[in-house]
Amino acid sequence: MNVKALKADGPGKSDLIISNADAEKIRIAHEKKSFMKNCRVMIVLD
Repeated sequence: MNVKALKADGPGKSDLIISNADAEKIRIAHEKKSFMKNCRVMIVLD
């Protein structure tokens, strides 16, 4: 799954802001798959 942040916010710009649609995709995937439980998340900066 690829999700693109809309912007970075907060101290140090470390809070990634995503769309509501992408947040819903993550919620659904979290319920069906275990990639978040296994810490299989990667953040790529460009």
